[in-house]
Amino acid sequence: MLCAIGYEDGRSRTHGPFLVDEYSGDFEEDDGEYLTITGTSVDFSAGAKNRATRTHTDTALGEILKTEAGAEGFGLKVSPEFESFPYPHFFRGEKSLMQMVGELAGIHDAIEKYKDGTVFFLARAAGVDLAGNLLSHGLGRDTLKG
Repeated sequence: MLCAIGYEDGRSRTHGPFLVDEYSGDFEEDDGEYLTITGTSVDFSAGAKNRATRTHTDTALGEILKTEAGAEGFGLKVSPEFESFPYPHFFRGEKSLMQMVGELAGIHDAIEKYKDGTVFFLARAAGVDLAGNLLSHGLGRDTLKG
């Protein structure tokens, strides 16, 4: 199960996956619907939650992300358009890697993802998957002629 926590019409963060042990749900006239979930999980991204403070001067966004991810034991995949974005001064003030990357993703309208020990910082609608492979579809002119 994946769990999204945030605002209904705003930014949210997805957590998980979690293994669900049991669940129950009900609807009561006065209280509305509710769902109770009991589960377990293993946190593979614990290093990304460590708080740190670092300063970068005259550094590209790609290098900042690489340095910060590497310091927490993560690899990095970043879309080329963000690789050389210049930062005259960047300060990570007592933030976790997840907080820092999340804020940068919001500023640059990017997608952030943590998977298999790698931080992904990707452009929206770039047409690539998490591994950087081009996405393809089965539709073409011949398919549509029908």
